[in-house]
Amino acid sequence: MSHIVPLKESIARPGSLLIEHLVNVKEAMSAFFQDERDSVRVELIGLAGLCHDIAKNHADWQEYIRTKK
Repeated sequence: MSHIVPLKESIARPGSLLIEHLVNVKEAMSAFFQDERDSVRVELIGLAGLCHDIAKNHADWQEYIRTKK
């Protein structure tokens, strides 16, 4: 049995899809560091934003966040 929920069905928190949250953080981090001279570093910063909550895709987290009171 897979321990990962399909990304398109995962939520970051109630009312917030995980994929939308990750993309928004990536864009915000890239924009914040847009004046960085090293474009590779900006890409890596954006990727860090994209991946920062990816573990929330795990079935245990999805069950927890959906049933949290």
